[in-house]
Amino acid sequence: MGVLKVIVYAVAAIGAIVLIAAAASYLGYWVWWAL
Repeated sequence: MGVLKVIVYAVAAIGAIVLIAAAASYLGYWVWWAL
């Protein structure tokens, strides 16, 4: 049960990082073209 919880947390953390990185690159792209 403990191992499964660690895996779930790891997947959630990776997903959050990927989402933040995607949002940052998307915003950066629009800022780049706005300038």
